[in-house]
Amino acid sequence: MLEFSAYQDPRLLKVLEEVYKIKRVELFDTDVLNTATSFYRSCIKKGDIFNTPFGFYYTPTIQQGQEVAFADGLHAFSKTHNTNIRIKSFIALDGVAHQVCANNPIIDLRAAPDYSKNHKQNIKRNTNKCARNGIEILRSDSLEDLRKFYNNVLSVMYVDKHKMIFQPWSLYQKLFEAGFFEFFIAKKDDEILGGLLCIKDNKLLHYNWGASLNYQNIALGTVLINHAVEYARENGYAYFDLGATALSDHDLHDFKMKWGGTNHLVYEHYTLTKPDHIDLNNSYQFARNIYALFPKPFLRWLMPRVIPWLVQ
Repeated sequence: MLEFSAYQDPRLLKVLEEVYKIKRVELFDTDVLNTATSFYRSCIKKGDIFNTPFGFYYTPTIQQGQEVAFADGLHAFSKTHNTNIRIKSFIALDGVAHQVCANNPIIDLRAAPDYSKNHKQNIKRNTNKCARNGIEILRSDSLEDLRKFYNNVLSVMYVDKHKMIFQPWSLYQKLFEAGFFEFFIAKKDDEILGGLLCIKDNKLLHYNWGASLNYQNIALGTVLINHAVEYARENGYAYFDLGATALSDHDLHDFKMKWGGTNHLVYEHYTLTKPDHIDLNNSYQFARNIYALFPKPFLRWLMPRVIPWLVQ
């Protein structure tokens, strides 16, 4: 099982602590159990204890023979403090209630590409469209490119197309400056039309965020993902993680699987209360329609203030 080591990197965790206003807590009396995974709680609200916020997750490294002690320790802490504890993992942990919360396709880059004929043709057709329209698909090390992508593409499309909240600029800036990103963009002259942000993780590359504008009916998302996958294949990565997908989002899951990856289930564990599944496609439609009416500069100002209250 892939370790997702980047999500355990103290530098990345420090960024998450600062941006999300969370603090680390220790649940056990022994270092052996405390080092199996990190645990956090919000600094500004009451709520569950969790091992990682939002879509960051990894499988706890529980030493052989410590599985029962780990589960018992979780339940004991939860009962004593009347606090629900949640853990996301690629495996179902023994002795802790769980549910499947997401799909996560991962491509083994060591194997030959396994694309359908139609998918290959679609990639080629849209790549040629980019060339005809003067659109470059490239990797960028520019913070200014990242800022343009955030202001003009990501924050715009998350609101207009998806009617979803988006992460604050400070998260991307801090991770970029700490050297965690491979950043891919679709660029025409000086305009950013789309982008893909991937977190580097030893031999694994995680696709974490992406967005693209609607331009000349070109499937920029398809071209960007394919560029990132091929870049990873040619630059020493062994795996490409296409990221977690909500169980209800069948279209997105099917789209990701076109690159021939293996799907992995993401399990969410809990000690007291079964977490509600928020359907990003259908939940809170009325509120999301109202939210989408607000000016983008106001929403970009608002996100750093709202996101910490939504962390779980």
